[in-house]
Amino acid sequence: MCASIEFRLFAPRIEHVFLTGSFNEYQDIEMCKDVITGEFFTRINLEDGEYLYKYRISSRNDPNKIIDIIDPYATRVEDDDKGAILKIHQGKKVNGNEYIWKYDGKKLPENRDLIIYEIFIADFTEEGTICSAISKLDYLANDLGINCIELMPVQAFLLGHDWGYTIRHFFAVEPSYGSLEDLKNFIDQCHSRGIRVMMDVVFNHAHTDCPLNKIDSTYWFYEGFHHPEHPEETWGPEFNYDFEDEQHGKIKPALKFIGDVIRFWIEEYHIDGMRFDAAKQIDNYKALEHFDSIGHSLRSPFYTVAEYIPATSDIVKPKGPLDSVWRNIVPLLQDQLQFPDNTAFLKRFLQTSEPIQDEPYIYTTSVVNQWACHDNERLLYHIHQIDYFDEEAFKRLKIAASWLLTIVGIPLIWMGDEWGEDKIIGNENRTKKINKLDWSVRLKPHQHSLLDCYHRLISLRKSSSAIKSENINFFHQNFEKHIIAYYRWSDETNEVVVAVFNFSMKDQQNYCITNWPKNSQWQEVIGQTDIQINKNELEIDLKSYESKIFVFKG
Repeated sequence: MCASIEFRLFAPRIEHVFLTGSFNEYQDIEMCKDVITGEFFTRINLEDGEYLYKYRISSRNDPNKIIDIIDPYATRVEDDDKGAILKIHQGKKVNGNEYIWKYDGKKLPENRDLIIYEIFIADFTEEGTICSAISKLDYLANDLGINCIELMPVQAFLLGHDWGYTIRHFFAVEPSYGSLEDLKNFIDQCHSRGIRVMMDVVFNHAHTDCPLNKIDSTYWFYEGFHHPEHPEETWGPEFNYDFEDEQHGKIKPALKFIGDVIRFWIEEYHIDGMRFDAAKQIDNYKALEHFDSIGHSLRSPFYTVAEYIPATSDIVKPKGPLDSVWRNIVPLLQDQLQFPDNTAFLKRFLQTSEPIQDEPYIYTTSVVNQWACHDNERLLYHIHQIDYFDEEAFKRLKIAASWLLTIVGIPLIWMGDEWGEDKIIGNENRTKKINKLDWSVRLKPHQHSLLDCYHRLISLRKSSSAIKSENINFFHQNFEKHIIAYYRWSDETNEVVVAVFNFSMKDQQNYCITNWPKNSQWQEVIGQTDIQINKNELEIDLKSYESKIFVFKG
């Protein structure tokens, strides 16, 4: 079947554009320009099939210089030399294979119910592909119990084994990870298991080889540094969301382009949320509010999270544009583990546990708590640095997990932390293939015990309206012995959960905790033991760096 196929390129300040591709042995076809819209266009007759194509433009700075450009809206790319991939089927352009969604009507968890698991596709499995990641979904859903995956950037960056935070092609899947159909199937399989999928998106900057930067850099990006006072926080050309083109419809080109990107990934891939990388550097609340509104208007539930360092409630609703902000508490937790029995560090650490009380965050969904992610070394690395190994190390990992999964806010787990992955990141290791998860390690005794701890705590969190509430009361604080206890409760039910922590190198025998919130029967979650509370007191043995989580049984 042969059909007339239209090609368009928006390049309002460029004089000449040519289309070239495998369909005509890469001969130049000059395109016409609509001076009102700023678009170049042409039509050619094509049979059904796949073709490589690209545009050739006259340089804005030197009209005699011709530059090859990949379509900024290309949904499939082979590499920057060969061009974008176009598929024609039954006389129409298609985005690769026409995927049929199987589980689109599946009910997914609300934002307040999320337990997020961060994945770097390249290191998640030995193969480092989206298809191989699908084979681990039953483990994530059943053995661990998480209900939301946050994918580190999967938009095409074409840099080999890279974390992907300098995007070249914003509409295309990174080819080394797999096809667009692979990603759709991955998301569909996640939804079938009740797992939402969020994307880590990079809308502050792009790669220097991004087509927009090649077409006309100062049309979409700032000229020079957006924040010259912080040159170390510049990772590529930075989108200028304030610039308005009054000549071509009074559009804000960067704002429109990224808005189109967001719509595409939600409508085409059915993603359930976005984590905005370098939101502080974006420094434009109106733009972020616009992006947030697009997400929530197209899909529900939807969750928007800012990486904003240091975390602030000003970035989240109702004052700010987004639903939530990342809160990295690893420095304070590291201090508490590295300097045991230090009252000052314990008090500082406790401040991170009360975001609703001590800071003007409104909702439990306002903060995403994490003590490890792709940006920092794993907690076990820090523990090893202070010469704690084996049982002593894993005690500290368990107490950290108990805090993460019972405190106010949404928890985030960095892949492999649930069994004590200990490979270091290090600047020299970030882009090398030496940090792949070793899935066999989780079967070792200490690792399996930690994984079981995570599983029990996640199961509790998913079923507990008390832990998912904003309610918390630190009813017992003994800074001399470094013992802390807080309780969480639900205003909707009779449920109460108590968390007890011994942040000390010393065991405590027959320790008495007073002001216990309710008398009657309770169950300790990890050890599965029942206790009876009378006179609102509990006498308990606590080993060093041990936590216990109790649920009211009535």
